[in-house]
Amino acid sequence: LKLSAQVLPKSLTMALPTITPELAGQMVDKAIAALEDEETKKKVEGILTKAKEAEPDDQVKRQTMMMQELLPLAKNVVGDSWKDWGVTEENAMAVMMQVQMMAMMSPELQPKAAKVMNFFQGQVGA
Repeated sequence: LKLSAQVLPKSLTMALPTITPELAGQMVDKAIAALEDEETKKKVEGILTKAKEAEPDDQVKRQTMMMQELLPLAKNVVGDSWKDWGVTEENAMAVMMQVQMMAMMSPELQPKAAKVMNFFQGQVGA
């Protein structure tokens, strides 16, 4: 069975940028700046409030509801801030995972990577 590029989704045929420790550092810094934007923070706070009001007693359902809205928002915001490196909304999650892995191996980048991960978990001010 041969698969041609015409059959595969665009996101599977796109090359991901090569992530070096230096590039990971630049990308994490740019992601933090994008995620700390006041408009983005307001959107996140709205998502958190909505989830808390909808599921005040069920933490699992509340967390699921938050993730369903936080992940697309973060993917869009971070992906847009990384467009200069060839990152698109389609490959943003894969690149984020690569950057996260590279950053977690660097003692210097670990706190910054944790800050980005906290955002994905709804901890905006962390």
